[in-house]
Amino acid sequence: MSTKPPTPSSAPIPTPPAAPKLAASTSATAPPSAQSLLIEWANQQDNWVRALVSEVITTRQELPDPRIGHFYDLLLKEKELAAGAWATVPPILGGVTGRAAAEVFTLTGLDATENVNALAAGQKINFNPRMTIIFGENASGKTGYVRVLKRAAAVRTAEAVLPNVNAPATSANTPKAKIAYKMGAQETSVNWANEAGLHPFTRMDVFDSSCTLLHLDEDLTYIYTPGELSLFPLVQRGLEKVKAKLEAETKQRTPASNTFVREFERGTRVYTKVESLGAATNIEEVRKAQLSDQEQQQTATLTEEIEALRSDTPEAQAKIAQSEQQFLQANSRTLQPFAEFNLDKYEETRTALVRARREYDRATRDAFAGLEISRRVAAGMARVRPVRRDAIRINSKAGLPVR
Repeated sequence: MSTKPPTPSSAPIPTPPAAPKLAASTSATAPPSAQSLLIEWANQQDNWVRALVSEVITTRQELPDPRIGHFYDLLLKEKELAAGAWATVPPILGGVTGRAAAEVFTLTGLDATENVNALAAGQKINFNPRMTIIFGENASGKTGYVRVLKRAAAVRTAEAVLPNVNAPATSANTPKAKIAYKMGAQETSVNWANEAGLHPFTRMDVFDSSCTLLHLDEDLTYIYTPGELSLFPLVQRGLEKVKAKLEAETKQRTPASNTFVREFERGTRVYTKVESLGAATNIEEVRKAQLSDQEQQQTATLTEEIEALRSDTPEAQAKIAQSEQQFLQANSRTLQPFAEFNLDKYEETRTALVRARREYDRATRDAFAGLEISRRVAAGMARVRPVRRDAIRINSKAGLPVR
C-alpha cells in the first residue's frame, strides 16, 4: 500500500484569537524597592547626607557617635561653616545592596578573655569554617565561651557574663575578650568589652539548651521588619543626631539677648540699629547713626529730668530707706555701750568711793592726833595721800598686793 503525503485542505485553517492589548498604564517593570527609593532621595541631597545614607546602606547598623561627628564635620565644610575642603560624594548606585548583607560572615577565633567567669588566661579557640566541637568536663569553662558569643550577638537568651566570684570585686572587673571574624575575604578582630549587640556579631545566631524552652515550648512573638525598610529609621536617627549636634553648637555660640534695646523707643532709627547689632553689623552705618549736637543737648536735658523723676520712684525711695537703715544701724552699734550702762550700779560705786575717802581721812587724822607736825610735813603728807591712793588703785587692777 502506498501512501501519499497529506495535501493541504482547501478549508481555511482557523487562527487563534489575538491577545488583548495591555492598557497603556500597565508596565512589565517591577515596582521600585524601598532601598532604591532611599537611594533616589539621597542622590538629590547634599554630599554629607549622601555619604551618611551610603554608609547606612553599607553597614546596615546604627551610626556610632564618632561617625556622627564625621558627618557633622562634612556638613560644616560643605556649608563653608568650617575651614577645610570637602569632597564631592558620587551618586549612590541603584544596585547597592550593602556589603554587610552580601558578604559572608564567618567566626574565626576567640581569645584574650578577661574576667569571664573563671576561664583561664591565655586560652584560644580557633573556629573551623564548617564545624567546631568543644568538649570537656563539667565546670571546665565551655559555657563561659558561649556566654561571650551570646552577649555579643544579643540573642534572646543571653545571660550576664560575670567575673570570677573568687576574685576581689572591683570596678575594673569588666568582662573582655578578643573575637576574630572574617567578612567576605577580609579578616579582622574586635575587642569586646561586655557590649550587647556588637556589630557584626548580630548576624550570628546561638542555639543552646537554655533557648530550647524559649523557642520550642513557649509562645514567642516575632517582629519582622524587611531589611530595606529598616534602613529608613537608621538614616532618620543619624540625620537627627547631626541636627541635634548642630543645634547644640548654634545655641552655644549664639550671644545673649541684646540688653540695650530696652533703653530705646521702639520704632526709632536708633532702636533699629541697636536691635540689629551683631557680628555682621556695618560699623560705618553705626557711626552715621550718631546723635547730632542738638540731639545730644536734648539728651542731656532729658537725662536731668529723668534723674529728677527717679527720686520719686519706688526704687529710689527704697535706696534712700536702705541708706538710712545702714546709718541707724551704725549709730546703734556706737551707742550700744551707753545703753548697757547701769546707772544704779554706778551710783552705788560712787557712794562707796566717797565713804572710803572719808574713812581714810578720818583714820589719818586719828593716827597723828596729839602730835606736833609742822606745816611743811603736813603739806607733804597731804600730797602723799593722793599718790598712795593712785598706787593702791593701780596695784588692785594689776592683781598686786596692797601694803
